[in-house]
Amino acid sequence: MERCVMEVVVNALAHRDYLIQGSEVHVDMYDDRMVIYSPGSMPEGRLIQTMNLEDIPSVRRNPVIADIFAQLGYMERKGSGMGKIIKPIKALPYFEEKMLPTFFSDRAQFTVTFPNMILAWQESHPDIEVNFVENEGVPQDDTQDDTQGDTQGDTQGGTQDGTQSDDLDKWIEYQVAVYPKITTGELAQLSGKSIITIKRRIAKMPHIVYVGSGYSGHWEVRKKE
Repeated sequence: MERCVMEVVVNALAHRDYLIQGSEVHVDMYDDRMVIYSPGSMPEGRLIQTMNLEDIPSVRRNPVIADIFAQLGYMERKGSGMGKIIKPIKALPYFEEKMLPTFFSDRAQFTVTFPNMILAWQESHPDIEVNFVENEGVPQDDTQDDTQGDTQGDTQGGTQDGTQSDDLDKWIEYQVAVYPKITTGELAQLSGKSIITIKRRIAKMPHIVYVGSGYSGHWEVRKKE
């Protein structure tokens, strides 16, 4: 997702109309969306909201700036920006059409609006409780090889182990709530744990339920009894 936003910001800076005075590229953050604004219209005054996003020709308004960004590795000369914005979002395990950004242009502006994906997902799953944690990152609680932890963890116990397990449980709970199509293999890869550890922790959380089977199924985080 970060790469998608960066692509939009880079394009906004590279293709804005610098002849327009008193305005600038800016990013506006709201509870339900993020809006990236760039002064200037589409080339030839076309409206992007009426165009096929997968078939937009590459036109560089500021070739010198675009070349500098290309040399820095921020953008490509072949003009694949739209694909870099849309394709990663469509590839998300929890993707829904309403999570795609919307594009708008007129004679004075070009804007891209990213919806809040968590809120969008919650709207489609109102019966599923999403438990947020302050730190979305993977809990960094083990410095030893996880395979060794699998064989020793159940025998060493202690307050520290309990705290670490709680952190991992909260992280798993958050991931399956926000990404209901995520697999135990993906959870293991993201966390640096083994699949055995992930499955063992999920088994101890009865409010996390896998509905369906195989790739057609999904996780649900239900209210704790």
